[in-house]
Amino acid sequence: MYYGLGVWFQLDMPSFPGDAAVGVAAFILGYTVARFNALVEGRVIRRDLLYIALIIGSFTVSYLVVAEILYLGGHRFSTLTLILIIVVAVSSLMLYDGLRSTLDRLFYREQFRELRANLRALAREAGVGQTLPDRLQAILSALCRTMRIRRGFVALREDDLFVCRASENAQPVGQAYALPILEVDEIVDLPRPGASSPEGMSLLVPIYADDDQIGALVLGVKEVMAPYSEEDLMLLDDLADQLAFVIQTMRLQEDNAQRISEMVSDFRDREHALQHEVQQMLAERREEALPLLAGVGEKQFVSLVEDALRRLHDYSYLGEHNLAQLQVIALSVEGREEGFVTHLDRGRALSEVLVQALNKLRPEREDPDRCEVPSREWYPFLVLHDAYVEGKLNRDIMSWLYISEGTFNRTRR
Repeated sequence: MYYGLGVWFQLDMPSFPGDAAVGVAAFILGYTVARFNALVEGRVIRRDLLYIALIIGSFTVSYLVVAEILYLGGHRFSTLTLILIIVVAVSSLMLYDGLRSTLDRLFYREQFRELRANLRALAREAGVGQTLPDRLQAILSALCRTMRIRRGFVALREDDLFVCRASENAQPVGQAYALPILEVDEIVDLPRPGASSPEGMSLLVPIYADDDQIGALVLGVKEVMAPYSEEDLMLLDDLADQLAFVIQTMRLQEDNAQRISEMVSDFRDREHALQHEVQQMLAERREEALPLLAGVGEKQFVSLVEDALRRLHDYSYLGEHNLAQLQVIALSVEGREEGFVTHLDRGRALSEVLVQALNKLRPEREDPDRCEVPSREWYPFLVLHDAYVEGKLNRDIMSWLYISEGTFNRTRR
């Protein structure tokens, strides 16, 4: 617009605002193309964005070189020049797929190039958005409009029935017919002698795939009430072959898309399971790498844990506790608190870590009823949880679990 106004009014305008506007426009155009491409193909790949930046940059440099050559040659820019630049820019973007395929040969091995090409082709086929009934409806509407037929419908064979899947002023979609009603070997007039036929229809065209009838095209009378000629019957016979091809192709695409979707879903499930196993292995390695406190033996460590559990809700005390110096506590505090870390933060982190460790003893089933004695697998978790987290008296826990004091002490230890 800036250059257009300058050319139109023949004004001597500074070039910097126009150059900046062209740069901004080129950036917005390139970003829009990249975002649209990622949206269409359902992916965001950093290398593809690098391709786009490389292509847009190459075009920009080429335009600048050509413009400089024209300027040095004394060419005066006009409205026609701007139009040509826009046309060339838009045309250049159409070369994106070809250039990307060329660059794929440089960055990807052959098997990955084929995989990317197949996935893009499948995305384009799946992105058409037209289902088989939609395609049949479009063909039927065009046929009735061209041959001036008042009504008609297309029925597809599904198990032991013919089901209407496209209709033009005729039977509703979804209506079913028994096989003898629409099953014929060749084009026949309706109604058939001695056989039931769809009401108000005058012609039945079978749709065959090899030796199996997969559908039927049923048509009513013409608007001028004229009979179907030999040329009409030849045209409809050829159309039936085309319909059979469309039906088989669409069904094959749907089956392939579903099969590939199941394969991709299965692959992603296995990938997530593998990632979980890797993370679990890394976590175990990380736990093994976290050392105990220096100079503290196993018995002393158990005593420290018991002491920390007894003061589980006293963050001030836990913040100065020896266990607060463990690396797992430092990792738990990192990035969670803004500003400096106080002993209260370390105490809260130690309390949470102890509760997390205690919860690992919880059996993977519903919580037991407080009015009944739980099974023995619940004893380790309930003894620790009720004693330290909920602060219940020991005699109350022993009474509920129906255990002696010795069993209670051994289980808690």
